[in-house]
Amino acid sequence: MKVERNPAFTSPVEVTLKNLPAGITAPNATIPADQTSVEIELTAANDAKPVSANNILAEGQAAQGSAKFAISSGQVTVAVQE
Repeated sequence: MKVERNPAFTSPVEVTLKNLPAGITAPNATIPADQTSVEIELTAANDAKPVSANNILAEGQAAQGSAKFAISSGQVTVAVQE
């Protein structure tokens, strides 16, 4: 996951993946204050069915001082194959 930072924004960003297919999980992740990206590993349960989902969203939340920020990505596709 990658963010484009305003140089004045120096807080970490909490990232959550939404709308994952049944049987697919991803941990919440944090992009550190001095970084622009983080890897998020998706895990498929043993009984996850093959599927292609094109409505996955990455949501980022952060705060700087008393200001709170939230943003969502465009939709991305996740495919589960055997």
